[in-house]
Amino acid sequence: MLALVLSGPAVARFGSRRVVTVSAVLFAAGLATMSIGALAGLAPAAIGLFVLGMATGAWDVSMNLQGTVVERRLDRSIMSR
Repeated sequence: MLALVLSGPAVARFGSRRVVTVSAVLFAAGLATMSIGALAGLAPAAIGLFVLGMATGAWDVSMNLQGTVVERRLDRSIMSR
């Protein structure tokens, strides 16, 4: 939920392309940390899950915002397909 709130201002400041790129990198890092946490213990797994959730939320918002921009440029609905 925190990522959903912070994603809008981040996209407004940096643009959706940068937010998607950073989110993809954080997603991979969170997944790797979570995987290590499965072997190492609860703390790394919890940190990995938190980073993974933040990255997923930010990625979702920024991709939807970019889709809205594309729809406006095309002057028709494409995301509902």
